[in-house]
Amino acid sequence: MAWRDARRDLKPLLLATLCVVLGVGSVVTAYSFRENLQSSIRAQSKSLLGADLSIESREAFSPDDEALIASIGGE
Repeated sequence: MAWRDARRDLKPLLLATLCVVLGVGSVVTAYSFRENLQSSIRAQSKSLLGADLSIESREAFSPDDEALIASIGGE
């Protein structure tokens, strides 16, 4: 099918190919920028937070965990 279209008129086929290439390139660029930004933030998180310790969890902390964290001190 592509060969039949290419024989008839090459410009629309080249335009479609260029659009696909530019679309894939822009997605790859955006993903690469996101990964570089996240790795840079992870590498510099101590200075960005201004803290020596950071405690995170996807789930809520249990009361025992909160008591332990409170005993450490700080905010």
